[in-house]
Amino acid sequence: RNFITSIEALSTLGLQNGVVKYVVDTKDDEAALKKVLATVFVSLAAMVLVISVGLVVFAQVWSSWLFGTNTDYSTIFLALALALPWYAASILLVSVLNGLGQFQQVIRVNLWGNILGLLVSLVLVWQLHTQGALLSLVIPPALIFVVVF
Repeated sequence: RNFITSIEALSTLGLQNGVVKYVVDTKDDEAALKKVLATVFVSLAAMVLVISVGLVVFAQVWSSWLFGTNTDYSTIFLALALALPWYAASILLVSVLNGLGQFQQVIRVNLWGNILGLLVSLVLVWQLHTQGALLSLVIPPALIFVVVF
């Protein structure tokens, strides 16, 4: 769980608060807002790409390092690599909503995202046991993108 949290934090570059601030500052100037959002999007996309490629290429290494050599959970790292872009996009979109003062929307997104995440987690754990429990750490945060979009 700490590994996933670290990867998610690296992928978003800790830009959430900055995005909120700059959206608030530039929401009345469409050109400046587009420039800020484009810069953030390109930065996040580049970072997510680097991290995702690293997760895919070294999935076996990460699995051995974190879980030992007796089990192969490399699919968890592949799933994380696929989920990471959606997670980063959802963080960006929620930050934009927050900066635009759409607080009720942010609350709704988080509420429905958590409900959806809980349901997906329950199904994954029920069907896939340990593998499902690990996937339930990876997949639900990315599902918030579906709700926010």
